[in-house]
Amino acid sequence: GQMGLGGNALVTRLSKALADEDDAAAAELVSTSFFALTGIGAGVGLLLMTLTWGADWRVVFNATNAVSAIELNLAVWWSLFLFLALFPNTVIDAVFVAHHEGYLANGWSLGANLLSFAGLIYAVSTKASLPWLVVAVFGARVIGGLGAALSLFLRRPTLLPSWRRFSRGRLRSLSGLGGRYLVAQLTSMGMFQSQPFIIIQILGPGAVGIFGVTQRLISLPLLVVQSLANAHVAAYAAASAKGEGKWLKGTLVRNTVQAAIGTAISVTLIALVARPVIRLWAGPELVPGMGLVVFMALYVFVNAGVTHASSLLYAVERVGRQALYGLVNAVLTVGLGVVFTQRWGLAGLAGAMLVSFLLVNPIAQWRELRAIGINFRRESRP
Repeated sequence: GQMGLGGNALVTRLSKALADEDDAAAAELVSTSFFALTGIGAGVGLLLMTLTWGADWRVVFNATNAVSAIELNLAVWWSLFLFLALFPNTVIDAVFVAHHEGYLANGWSLGANLLSFAGLIYAVSTKASLPWLVVAVFGARVIGGLGAALSLFLRRPTLLPSWRRFSRGRLRSLSGLGGRYLVAQLTSMGMFQSQPFIIIQILGPGAVGIFGVTQRLISLPLLVVQSLANAHVAAYAAASAKGEGKWLKGTLVRNTVQAAIGTAISVTLIALVARPVIRLWAGPELVPGMGLVVFMALYVFVNAGVTHASSLLYAVERVGRQALYGLVNAVLTVGLGVVFTQRWGLAGLAGAMLVSFLLVNPIAQWRELRAIGINFRRESRP
């Protein structure tokens, strides 16, 4: 996601530097963000390793003896390593967006997700071990990130991160805003990282593949909407700085309506063919129940409907409450996920995602938009 020190915080500040044609400031911002995120990733990794070293993960996840303790340990550590390795990659996406080249970041992201989806199907269909399953899914995203970085810095070598361009002053200017973006990112990513562990503990490791394949297939329209919304962040930030409230409101309404219509059509079509497609590609053992398909499709539709509003709020630096709402959403999703999964299986987990999102995000974003002067009520005429 394009949040934290390497995401929207960097996009807004970098956009200003590019508008001022201040190449030195732009290079300092990129290098500072890159090394700061690398340090954060390393620090988080060391802290988690220290706190969990020697933990019996089979007990933590309530895994049966059929799951090798060594394999489970390797899977956990690979998940942690690959997750943290993606931290600095958000800098690359931010630079693309600030240069109004978000389509390039979107292309690499889409390619990485398709590669991840293919890796998941291959790992499950070949009955690969749990560590290889993790590497196949998350390793594809790391490969996509490296490809994006290579394509960016070959074209813009002056922005290649260098320790000599690291600036404490830039770090201070980014850290407050970026820290709040990072909290929002961690709550969002933590929510989705928790889903496989909920499934393993309640339904067993075999159900992880069913949920993962279904989620990735049905979420493809949402990835497109998120990519388009992220590409508008720089434009939203520039318009806000110029006081163009009418343009912001009109663009937000147009983008949201287009996203809702496009997602409704595409996710309905995908949901109708999801079960036979998964049966053909991944095998009958990974075919989901219709409940999981329906609730996941509804979740994708609702999420797509508020994605552009979220990007606009991040662009105008309304971050603190967004992070708080994300935390509430994450806690609700995990709590309801445990209860609903015990009662209704995988469909219950998707239902928990939908209910949590509906309870928090639409109302919260409506309030935030009103706070920045964007009101959708029809004005009364004299």
